[in-house]
Amino acid sequence: QILSHRPSYINAILIQSRGTAAPTACTECVRRGLTPFPECRRAIAHFSDCCGNCKWRDHGTRCSWDNSSDEESSEEENNDEDADDDDDDDDDESVRSDSSETLLGD
Repeated sequence: QILSHRPSYINAILIQSRGTAAPTACTECVRRGLTPFPECRRAIAHFSDCCGNCKWRDHGTRCSWDNSSDEESSEEENNDEDADDDDDDDDDESVRSDSSETLLGD
């Protein structure tokens, strides 16, 4: 099958060789016994985050894995903004006054 150079086969091999093992297998990997690869692996932010087994069959849209841990970590990164980036003007004023005092003191 690999000799056919079908893009989904090549991409699946890339996912399996360069991706990371999913903490829990997707529903397709759990349900199906005939998967080309022994592990459910995915390349985060590539190939719509589908696993290599689903990509092999070109069923990337059917690949469903629990991405709540990924979403939580990205939300935490977004919440680590500076105090002057929020909508509260009080924080903005205190940051500006601290900056101007530093400049005036020099």
